[in-house]
Amino acid sequence: MARDEGGDIGAFLSGFVIGGLVGAAVALVLAPQSGEETRQIISERGIELRDRGQVSLETSRARISETTTQVRDRAAGISEQARSRAVAARDAGTASLNSSTERAKTVIATGSEKAKETLKKVTRRKPADDSAAT
Repeated sequence: MARDEGGDIGAFLSGFVIGGLVGAAVALVLAPQSGEETRQIISERGIELRDRGQVSLETSRARISETTTQVRDRAAGISEQARSRAVAARDAGTASLNSSTERAKTVIATGSEKAKETLKKVTRRKPADDSAAT
């Protein structure tokens, strides 16, 4: 994008300068004035052309500066959005991990209690089974 703008500005300025030179050459060839008058006109046109070029250059610089500022602001906004989304994703991941950890602890605790109860039942039955066998 910056390349296209730079190319457009360069094309404009080179066209501007070439047009000014062609105009000056045509003025010299077709000038009905004396040499002194022609030199005066060329000098005035040269100064006018230089002033127009400076105004055009300053306008281009101002546009480039404005565009650069807009791009920086937009990049900062995008960067801030990305940062916010990354923080939100991290927080959601942490919350999900904590929730899963708590569920796993609950399942382990429940499983442990069930295993203890089953072990108690099995150990209680064993003596009863031994007396029946005797």
